[in-house]
Amino acid sequence: MAEIGQYLQQSLEVTRSLLELARQGEWDAVFEQQKKRLEFLESWEAHEKGTIPRDAEEAALQEMLTLNDEIVELSSGARDSVQKEILGMRKSKSATSAYKKCP
Repeated sequence: MAEIGQYLQQSLEVTRSLLELARQGEWDAVFEQQKKRLEFLESWEAHEKGTIPRDAEEAALQEMLTLNDEIVELSSGARDSVQKEILGMRKSKSATSAYKKCP
């Protein structure tokens, strides 16, 4: 990949890191790293966008989008898992309450 500039490079590196954290289920760390990525992207837009070869920018942004799609997919799976756990806890609580009411 051609030179893409400091901020876009850092955004890409953080996105790769985000994917690894998501694969490990480290959602608190994902949330914190996402803030860093946003700061780098804002800096890229303010200082570097349009100053580096367009094809290099597009390739880096496309890679970030592809990685981000996988992060979103993993987060959706984690969300579904947590929802199932909460539903199970609610059912357990309801069953416990019902048993307490029995003579």
